[in-house]
Amino acid sequence: MMRTLRNAGGRVRALGLPLGSGLLAFWRLDEASGQPRLDRSAFGRDLTNNGTVGSGVGQIGNCATFNGALANYLSMAAPVIVGGPFSVSLWANLLAPLNATYPMTLWAQGTGLLNKQYIAATIGAKWAVNDGGGEVLADEVFTEQWTHVVFTSGTTLRVYVDAALVLTAPSARDFSGLTQMRIGRGVPGENPTEGAIDLVGIWARELSQADVRRLYRASSGFDPTA
Repeated sequence: MMRTLRNAGGRVRALGLPLGSGLLAFWRLDEASGQPRLDRSAFGRDLTNNGTVGSGVGQIGNCATFNGALANYLSMAAPVIVGGPFSVSLWANLLAPLNATYPMTLWAQGTGLLNKQYIAATIGAKWAVNDGGGEVLADEVFTEQWTHVVFTSGTTLRVYVDAALVLTAPSARDFSGLTQMRIGRGVPGENPTEGAIDLVGIWARELSQADVRRLYRASSGFDPTA
């Protein structure tokens, strides 16, 4: 059983493998409208504001808000490159009705069309996840509410929605050759998000189901960078 203690601020800290282990980037997205979003990991992978990405009340503190305009998104010129297992976590609160065929919450692509990773919603109201080898459709998208989505990619691709394991599939685990990454929009001219995104993290390991549950409890104040 994983033992816990409380730090000076009263937050629960796990004495097992910390959530900060293997953390490659973590964006709280707390910053003001139109400002760069700072990476809270040790690597300083800050996100550039394109257009005017807004700010609103998030799952913890503030969040990034998107109005469905193609010009408004966050980007990183040098994406996170992972050679082995990896995990992606984010909170999304999408507006209804979904305003694009694939509103992209997080999207990364390299030189080939198949070399892409993303978490998106679909008009068919399913979460779409791709770890580099092909898309899988997971649980139903509920709009107008905060939803926690995680995918882990190792020997198996696992998708969690609100801490529940909703899908397993063969894993491609391909983050090689990436040249660009965006939050709030996909390829140029397509797939804008309308709604809010918060607490985005990328890890160079497969998060366990216990890890995912701890992240889901982020609304009580847990921070993997603390």
